[in-house]
Amino acid sequence: MAVYMNADICWWLGKQGIAAFAKSASLASQCNALDTTPIKTSDRYVELIGGLKSGQVSMDLMSDAAANGLDDRLWGYAGTSGVTQSFSIGSAAGSVAYTMQSQGSSYTPWTGAPGDLATGSLQCVSSGVIARGVLLAGDGTAVTSSSTSTPFQVGALSASQRMYVGLHVTAVSGTSPTLAVVLQSDNGVGFASPTNRATLTTETNLTAGYQSTSVAGAVTDDWWRVSYTLGGTTPSFAFAVVVGIAG
Repeated sequence: MAVYMNADICWWLGKQGIAAFAKSASLASQCNALDTTPIKTSDRYVELIGGLKSGQVSMDLMSDAAANGLDDRLWGYAGTSGVTQSFSIGSAAGSVAYTMQSQGSSYTPWTGAPGDLATGSLQCVSSGVIARGVLLAGDGTAVTSSSTSTPFQVGALSASQRMYVGLHVTAVSGTSPTLAVVLQSDNGVGFASPTNRATLTTETNLTAGYQSTSVAGAVTDDWWRVSYTLGGTTPSFAFAVVVGIAG
């Protein structure tokens, strides 16, 4: 059994890393219970089957009204759907992580009494699958040249499963910089013969700064990584990639 203290948590909403602004956060997954109890029942107990699944995210935030800061990026998020959101229990590659598409349901940018810490809050719901996996690449250090991430044995995919990938670009610099990210798999840690599984749209700036896609099973390879290629003059990108299996 492993126990954890809340520290070094990472959370990305679109192109914004928000863990540094969060005082507390929670991710919850639930499944509606459907009552199938017939009118003729001998044991007099309720009978249930699982219905639709959903997820909720709630955060208490420290307010930030600086130019291009937290409020600048989150304002207008309420009601916006299809925003990639990812969370990892640690900033090191290989940390347990989750990724999903989300929709903002409520955002409070500023609250508090005189003399108090200025705080806000954020609530959102999942739209589609919540996938559990690992952090393949963190945005703690910007990259300036093409390379690959450390491979991890995330797992093979059955015919009913998919590998989901979420990309978050949090900082860009350089002249006409480009970032092309490809999800790859192999049957061994050495990646002697990698297979390209998904090619993400080339990133050039922070206008969007996030995207997601998925790979359908069956895939017998169980090792996964991303390959990334930088272009332009003195390009620099800080980005995070989370992958997870669901189905």
